[in-house]
Amino acid sequence: MKKQVQKDPSLVKKVFSTIFFTLIIIIGVISILTSIAGFSRGLIIFGSLYLILGVFAFFPKKIIKISNGKKLLIVLSVFIILLILSIIFNWSTSEEIFNHDLQEEFILDGEASNISVIIYNTTKATTIILNNQEKTTTGYFLFINCELINLGKSAVTLNPIYDIIDNQNKTYAGMGFSSYQESFQPDLKKQIYFLFEIPTSAEELKFRIRDQTGLHIINLVI
Repeated sequence: MKKQVQKDPSLVKKVFSTIFFTLIIIIGVISILTSIAGFSRGLIIFGSLYLILGVFAFFPKKIIKISNGKKLLIVLSVFIILLILSIIFNWSTSEEIFNHDLQEEFILDGEASNISVIIYNTTKATTIILNNQEKTTTGYFLFINCELINLGKSAVTLNPIYDIIDNQNKTYAGMGFSSYQESFQPDLKKQIYFLFEIPTSAEELKFRIRDQTGLHIINLVI
């Protein structure tokens, strides 16, 4: 008679627990990488949610006190929900990124006209006159000095969407730009500046400006 080989239930349990743990770690790594990508694109909410999921995936079993099977079910379910929401909110269709250097010409595509842009340099000040009032800051005022040319066939008024981002993914809104609501005539060069208030702690600043084609990023080398 053949002897029946009985499987050790504890061994089978350990095997499945190891498989579940491996899958949890994989999902956790993917979640953290996705959160980094989200923060870099300015998608703070999605980036934060993926980061929380990634951190939860790496929590030790002793802390959360649930089995690897239940933990995998939670992690996988939340990941699928976030993935669906990401698709709904066009996460997967990210805008195109264009990187430029100072003094490099690039084109802003608009509905009425294309604008040639060259960012020459930046200047700093601790005191400025704005709207006939003197303003001071504990950080510094940053001027981004540019030259614009309207490449179209008719005058156009600009209302650009722009900001500055630092190496901590903190964004700084502009205080305005010097040709707000002014008409840009065809083929004429115009010297303008964008103005920001920046803390002294901010490092590796990058100027960002959007058009219909995507996001233009200029390393300010400050």
